[in-house]
Amino acid sequence: MTALLRWHRTRRRTGDEGFTLIELLVVVVIIGVLIAIAVPLYNNYKKGAQNTAAQSDVRNGVTAVEAFYTANGNQYPASVTGALGKDLDLKLSGATGTATEKIAVSAGNQLVLKSTNTASGTTQPGYAICGWSSTGKNVYVYKSVTGKTTKYGPDKTTPNIAECKITDP
Repeated sequence: MTALLRWHRTRRRTGDEGFTLIELLVVVVIIGVLIAIAVPLYNNYKKGAQNTAAQSDVRNGVTAVEAFYTANGNQYPASVTGALGKDLDLKLSGATGTATEKIAVSAGNQLVLKSTNTASGTTQPGYAICGWSSTGKNVYVYKSVTGKTTKYGPDKTTPNIAECKITDP
């Protein structure tokens, strides 16, 4: 036991006591540089994932509306309930209220479904679905008349989309 104590005393006298201040500062600087690189990359991945979720919500909406159309004798939904689809399911109802379909909306996303008959003045029956994420900044618009999805964005000056009556998501 006394030999162990002597060894510890001689070790303290020789200067083997730990890291120098310079070594610690170098480590802190290296960690800071790594964080400065990683945080913006993470934020970009997060925005991309939110935009992809909004795009997926639009595709799911198309599937639900078309299923509703088929189940209700070629009639598009007469009403949609769900506060613009923010963080909840949209419920589609027919004019007679016989059948309903649900559109699941991802957390943080919004979805709008409008009849193109009333929104754009066309006589061809159809609909438009707009979906966007609160932080992703892109708006995805599906028009049943053309069968295409269009991407608008990525900034807050999104063009006025008449089919969905959105000026600034």
